[in-house]
Amino acid sequence: MSSVISDAREKAIVATAGSGADTQRRPSRTAAEERYRTLFDLAPVAVYSCDASGVIQEYNNRAAELWGRRPRVGDTDERFCGSFKMYRPDGSYMPHEQCPMGDVLTGRIPGVTDGEVHIERPDGSWVVVIVNIAPLKDDQGQAVGAINCFYDVTERKTFEAEREKLLAKERASRLEAESANHSKDVFLAMFSHEARTPLNAMLGWATILRKKQCTPAEIQQGIEIIERNCRAQAQLMDDALEVSRIISGKLVVDPKPCDLASIAQAAIDVVRAAADAKSVEIIPEFSPDIGAYSCDHVRMQQVIWNLLSNAIKFTPEDGTIRITIDRQDSDVRIVVTDNGQGIDEELLPYVFDRFRQADSSTRRNHGGLGLGLSIVKHIVELHGGTVAATTAGIGRGATFTVCLPLQGICDPDAVPTGGSVDSLRAASVPQHAPATRLDGLRVLVVDDDPDGRHFISKVLADVGASVIPVASAREAITALEAASPQILVSDLGMPGEDGFDLIRSVRDAGHTPEKLPAVALTAFANKHYASSALQNGFQLHIGKPVDADALITAVAGLTRRRG
Repeated sequence: MSSVISDAREKAIVATAGSGADTQRRPSRTAAEERYRTLFDLAPVAVYSCDASGVIQEYNNRAAELWGRRPRVGDTDERFCGSFKMYRPDGSYMPHEQCPMGDVLTGRIPGVTDGEVHIERPDGSWVVVIVNIAPLKDDQGQAVGAINCFYDVTERKTFEAEREKLLAKERASRLEAESANHSKDVFLAMFSHEARTPLNAMLGWATILRKKQCTPAEIQQGIEIIERNCRAQAQLMDDALEVSRIISGKLVVDPKPCDLASIAQAAIDVVRAAADAKSVEIIPEFSPDIGAYSCDHVRMQQVIWNLLSNAIKFTPEDGTIRITIDRQDSDVRIVVTDNGQGIDEELLPYVFDRFRQADSSTRRNHGGLGLGLSIVKHIVELHGGTVAATTAGIGRGATFTVCLPLQGICDPDAVPTGGSVDSLRAASVPQHAPATRLDGLRVLVVDDDPDGRHFISKVLADVGASVIPVASAREAITALEAASPQILVSDLGMPGEDGFDLIRSVRDAGHTPEKLPAVALTAFANKHYASSALQNGFQLHIGKPVDADALITAVAGLTRRRG
């Protein structure tokens, strides 16, 4: 074979040197061999050749670099390729006799163009090469060997892989964005429906009460319907705000020693009316050995309230809901089980996703925004716990299990006996007129909205307060000097000078909290505005819609008036 290759080299050299007659200018065989060897070793492309049996005959420096070794030329143990180990593009191992050079020499394939091989070097490094193999034939056309030209494409392959990852990530992000956009559209349509439904009842009954000569029973019915739907709409707003806080990372918990059984009982009291309306029995089973637990009692009540509300929604009339609080292994468990319609297996992994509902069509049987369980999951996780849903199938009920870490159990003597300011809101709990009176108390009410100002004034006047209503911060400053009020109730969001400007002016004028306590009212019902109100000089923050009884209780508490 060496003579064949040498003859081919000499012919090429002669052809480039000139015509056959110009023998004086033809280089010697030694010079031609030296020139070939120099070009062969300097070539940027890796090249090697094998004889018909696959024994390596020669290779250049670039081939040795890519192999990471220098095989022995002419050694029958070095056959087909000088690589340490080889692998196919799919990652499977490639024995030397099955490599592309072996396939060509055995006649399995006539040649290789742009074949991909992954090489593992002796030092453990990897390189990806593209191989091009052609057979070498003698004058009679018989294959006497083959030659392989291959080059490194590792960097290109790495770039292509990274690009593919980026493209896949971009595709996934696009699909996620499209899904989120679809969910948003579904949510907006659902929110519009859920918000307009109570609005329709409120507006309808307000029109009836205004235009029709109603009996006392009809008037009472209309008032109850309007109040109930107002509370439902307020709950929708609260859920939407809660999700906004979750998304922005602003939802926090304030753990304090609490009695989980008392929290659960308060949640049961919240949903009692809804359960009674469907004749659904709620069975509490509270283990006595839990003791005090450190948690945010308002948020934990929200968790239990949401789970119970969800169970009531999907439990048929005369159904049963069981709520259990106990210890199991390293957890304190809150378990809510119903015998309702259950959960579809396809929906089960997604029940805690935002805006996810089993049925979002116009024919759905149950209202809501699909936010309650998402809020539950986030609050539980903020307490270091987990929540899971299980079901035996459609029509066989569902079980929601909250697991809280045992580390939360604390000294029972640390549980406070009183309530908290946050519990004053409890917008979903029907309130009853308190025994508290505010007879003779001078209250300055500031609100740019005439209807809102009239409502607050009416609520306070009905329990004996002497109300001074004004529409702006400037009017309030004048009224302070003229009427000497004993408490200030002010809206925060007002044109020109807002409630923050007003309270700063009041405090700068020497009206201390002891002399003139202040209550902030705002439709921006979140902790940012609440904390800002307290930092700027208010003593209490109440979100709109304002609960009348909660307002009276707050004013009485700040002025030390008790019924």
